[in-house]
Amino acid sequence: MSISKSGIQTIEVRMYPSYNRETQELEPSLKNAQVTVDVVKREYNTVKETYSEEEVILHLAAPTEKNEVSKKTKFIYPELTEYIFDETFEALVPYDIKILEKAQNLITTDPEEIKKITEELLIAYNEIWQIYDQNKVSQYADLIYNKEKRTAQQLFFSESDSKKRVEQLLTSGRIVKEGYKMMPFEDFKLRFYANGKIVTLVYDEIGQVGRNKSVLRSKGDSRKSYYSLFYKPINSDEFILY
Repeated sequence: MSISKSGIQTIEVRMYPSYNRETQELEPSLKNAQVTVDVVKREYNTVKETYSEEEVILHLAAPTEKNEVSKKTKFIYPELTEYIFDETFEALVPYDIKILEKAQNLITTDPEEIKKITEELLIAYNEIWQIYDQNKVSQYADLIYNKEKRTAQQLFFSESDSKKRVEQLLTSGRIVKEGYKMMPFEDFKLRFYANGKIVTLVYDEIGQVGRNKSVLRSKGDSRKSYYSLFYKPINSDEFILY
């Protein structure tokens, strides 16, 4: 979903200390953190309308070493509080999506700028919250149309795939499942993606279920998070669902 056109792609992995449920604090360092990421490819057969098996085209892994006695592996930089590594690969896709080429780069570390972006973004979130809460299906369809059109293109949806997608998005004709209520926005933080061209608000209460997921959530028998990535076109003040 993140590949918008053919060419060289870069995958960057950032590692930070994990949360300790016993002490209810972040670990002081990365300790024995071990992270692996696989980039996989599946080809779609338009005749048979089926996907091929996944093929790993890139494997990334944090550096580890093996203990010759225990035969266990461990991270070679346990004292660090941050470790970043990346790798590149070439992707060939049959589409060229230019949306983010016309989006503002919003990334910043300035606290005042982050506060300003967050406040502006909350306006868009509140509008969507109302649509979900009041089950305004027609407005919901308008809201997600361009996003879903792009999704269908990137995932090579067939007609049957598109019908299944509608069933996933609407349960018994409802945006929010019967018996579920939209939750208020609280304990959240701003997060950047796509080199600052995509922004989102994520739930950020340490140690709680749903942390780092969309702050747009509902609660019933369980909790459900909803898609909420936004961009701001160049020369515009409006946040649009990506």
